[in-house]
Amino acid sequence: MAKETDPIELKSYSKWLFVLGSLFFAVSVWAFYSEMIDRRSWKRYQREFNTLELKRVEEEYAKTKEAWEIEDKRRDQLPMTAEREDDLSLRQIRLKIEQAEVNMESPELLKTKDELQERKNRLSDGKQRYGFAKADQDEVFYEWKHALEHKKEQEAAHFKQEYTELEAKIREYDQKVKELESWVAEVQSVVTRYEQELKKWKDKEKVYLEPFDKLEKKKKAIRSRGLEIQQVVIDDLGKGGVISWGAVDRCESCHVSMNRDGFENEKNPFKTHPHRSEIFGAHPISEFGCTTCHQGQGRATQIKGEPMEEGDFVHGFEHHWPEHLLRGDALQSSCNKCHQDQWQLNFAPVYLKGKKLFWDLGCTGCHAVKGFEEAQKIAPSLLKVRSKVDPEWLIRWIKHPEEYLPETNMPTPPVDIDAPGQTEKIAAYLLQSSSAYSFPFGQYPGGSSQEGKRLFETVGCIGCHTLKGQGSALAPALDRIMEKTTADWIYNWIQDPKTYNPDARMPDLRLTSQEAANITAFLTKENQARRAVEGEAPSGSAGGGGDASPYDDPEEAKEGFLLVSQFGCYGCHAINGFEKASRLSVELTDFGKKEVSLLDFGDTEVPRNWEDWLKGKLKNPRMYLNEKTSSKMPNFRLKDDEIDALVLFLKGLKNEKVPPRYLMTYRRPEQQAIDEGRRLVERLNCRGCHVIEGEGGLIQQHLAEGSAFPPILDGIGARVRPEFMFKFLKDPSFKKIRPWVDVRMPTFGFDDQNTNRVLQYFSGLSGVRSDFYSPTHPPSMSVEDRVAAENLISPSYFSCYSCHARNNTPPPGSPTQWGPDLALVRERIRPEFIPEWLKDPQRFTPGVVMPGFLPDDSAAPQDILGGNSKKQAEVIRDYLLNLNP
Repeated sequence: MAKETDPIELKSYSKWLFVLGSLFFAVSVWAFYSEMIDRRSWKRYQREFNTLELKRVEEEYAKTKEAWEIEDKRRDQLPMTAEREDDLSLRQIRLKIEQAEVNMESPELLKTKDELQERKNRLSDGKQRYGFAKADQDEVFYEWKHALEHKKEQEAAHFKQEYTELEAKIREYDQKVKELESWVAEVQSVVTRYEQELKKWKDKEKVYLEPFDKLEKKKKAIRSRGLEIQQVVIDDLGKGGVISWGAVDRCESCHVSMNRDGFENEKNPFKTHPHRSEIFGAHPISEFGCTTCHQGQGRATQIKGEPMEEGDFVHGFEHHWPEHLLRGDALQSSCNKCHQDQWQLNFAPVYLKGKKLFWDLGCTGCHAVKGFEEAQKIAPSLLKVRSKVDPEWLIRWIKHPEEYLPETNMPTPPVDIDAPGQTEKIAAYLLQSSSAYSFPFGQYPGGSSQEGKRLFETVGCIGCHTLKGQGSALAPALDRIMEKTTADWIYNWIQDPKTYNPDARMPDLRLTSQEAANITAFLTKENQARRAVEGEAPSGSAGGGGDASPYDDPEEAKEGFLLVSQFGCYGCHAINGFEKASRLSVELTDFGKKEVSLLDFGDTEVPRNWEDWLKGKLKNPRMYLNEKTSSKMPNFRLKDDEIDALVLFLKGLKNEKVPPRYLMTYRRPEQQAIDEGRRLVERLNCRGCHVIEGEGGLIQQHLAEGSAFPPILDGIGARVRPEFMFKFLKDPSFKKIRPWVDVRMPTFGFDDQNTNRVLQYFSGLSGVRSDFYSPTHPPSMSVEDRVAAENLISPSYFSCYSCHARNNTPPPGSPTQWGPDLALVRERIRPEFIPEWLKDPQRFTPGVVMPGFLPDDSAAPQDILGGNSKKQAEVIRDYLLNLNP
């Protein structure tokens, strides 16, 4: 009977197993390709860069060779002479090498070498005999001392005698060795001369071919360079929260030439980073990485599709990644992480422009921002406004401020849009709540407009104000001032602005009553002349302290109070009744990371992203309103570049927690004092008259030809004693330093805190201490030193009094070349500064007229103090410190 067989055993599965095996194999191949090739974009870029760099090196090699061959041909056409041994061609050098090699094989040298070897052998034998004798003597010495120790006097005497004999033999051998060494050296010098000749020419050949050797080594290094992930691990700056997880940056895996010079004109990712040395010098990649500033996804190494497209993981353009790559100007928003307290930054002009706009436009009046706690109200005080302005002008101003001052920072509030008559109600409250102003200097008595014009153009008014387009635009233009206020108010205001507003930015120019009257006459006449030319009717006059007005209705004022509160006018202006009012709008400390989903786009078609929403809001604050929303934000009439700057600055407001060691104020402790002072200097427009940090001095272009300018203040922190500067800032009239300068240094009414801020600012810029007080008593001087100093400052040498005043007597020539009275040096100048100033004044104050008299000994008069420039500078210093003021 046949054996029963299972049908399944008879069925063949080989095809299915082959298909399944093939599928597994294909998947394995695909997985290997995907993991090792497709997902290794960085390898492709490194290979491409190696090819690019190798090509550039080969091109450099070809250019070097071409230039070398031209030079070599030129050299080869010249005769070989001893005078041009360093200027021979390669052929000529190799002829020298060949000749030197022939000489090395000459019978004479070979015979000399044999003789040298024989003499070296005899010298070796002599040294050996000398060494054996020394060893024998050491043995005998031991036996001698051993016999003495055991009281064996006869043996000791024997060994002593033997020791003495060996001593004589050693001296004999030593003399023989010295003779042999001299004998060997005599022959060795002949051989060495031949060897050095050969080495000299081979070295010249090596030096001549060195450019090729370097390039060959470079090519070899590129060809042998491996493909590696370039990775740095850094602090996760601003992102780690309570726990610092750290960040991994692999950007250099593709951007391999980012930190290499010479690739500035290549396309990314093979381009050298802009301003490489300056930026990486202050922000080393090993410490800051790339994503700290650029954002993106630093761990990723695969580029999906083309770079800079959606799905590009490494640059953060995958839609789930919240921090897309920052490029161009947008990169500057990252500066706020570590430089939030600074008001000057290299390579971040747009960020700084936005930051200053945010401050200068008074945005902090409505929005709180960390770091802006000390921001002051930027608009004029309205506490006594009734005594200042014409009510009709006030109405026009609130509605359309740009019609009166086209460049004003005053925004257009959304008044009268939702309900008519709001402007009048606001004006009613401002006028009715206004405090009285006593006009402490009385009524305007009339004056000389011609003299007023001269004063206006010389004492410093045009350093801040403009008139007929001339001057600085920090403060309001004065072309239409009489539409706004009265001659009485101007007359009182310019004599002492702080009697009207204690917090006024306008300083006191210490005008006499007559000077104030003359300037008032000039402004009044100028405004009347303009109106006559333009055919305008005179406007009403300011209230003057309580005249009847159509805006005296108490009910109107009550509604005006509510409107002032709703529109936030008190954010920029000091207004009675709002002394303790809180900010009207939201805090913006972390606005830069606000989710797009929380932004209301209304019914607009604005692209749904953070940047476009904010641009629209700044362009037209009411554009997103609908039936259920409202906005009281005014329209600042911003230009496109101003909007871009504000967007960039606000993008940096993320309240990121950065370790203190990364903050500039931590790395440079004096930085905070510098920036606080810098902000104060900017607010008071010191650059309107002075050049500070290389900028400013705007008033110079408006002064009459031949007028002396206010001094350059660069380097003043190193130059002037802090105690003198403190007194001068408090009261500039206490000492007349440059009485020939018509522009007056104003009295700002600094308190001690702000005075010290300015001091620390200038001292910090100069890198000196502001709290260091050196003695002011005159140093003692010998007769010889005094005579030397008097000669040095005399017309025979440096002629110091040809430029500097002498006991209040100005020197001859143009005032633009004059310097301060040297009798003030003891009281005014830091003693340690004077010798350095005499060396090179431009190092401290670029653009100063003073030349450098004693840069080194070669420039010093050789017939005084032995031509020692240091000693000459010191005796000049001591002499000046002995002058009586």
